[in-house]
Amino acid sequence: MQGQLQADSGNADTTKRAQVTRFLIGALVIAALGWLALQIVATETKPRLLYPEHLESVTPENSSQNVPGQASIVANLEFGYTGALIINGREIPMDQVDEVVATGELRFSPGDGKDLRRLPGGALSVTVVFWPSQGTREVDADSYSWVLNVN
Repeated sequence: MQGQLQADSGNADTTKRAQVTRFLIGALVIAALGWLALQIVATETKPRLLYPEHLESVTPENSSQNVPGQASIVANLEFGYTGALIINGREIPMDQVDEVVATGELRFSPGDGKDLRRLPGGALSVTVVFWPSQGTREVDADSYSWVLNVN
């Protein structure tokens, strides 16, 4: 009788361990599927912006809406590149563009004493022309254009 109790107790322990193991495996599978679903959703909701080589980003981004008239126009170039900003076909003089060589940033902020006191309302066409600092604009330049809507 005692041998039978021990056998029944052993079967119960084995069954309980098997249930716990199945539960843990199921929970891990569900968690992995949830993580995978979040990654897919996150990838689909973040548009991948494709810029030419050596241009890292622009601000405001292409197709931005309701951009304030006092917003800055920024192009972030790779280190070792310089460039120029053109707004609605008019190049902004370099003495009005803040260039941070260490970060590759070109920034134009409209205001008093500048060619543009504020960005013109409506559709605004912006182009950044950029080239290696050791090269020339005439030979080595590339460009990127984008459009935004200003209030």
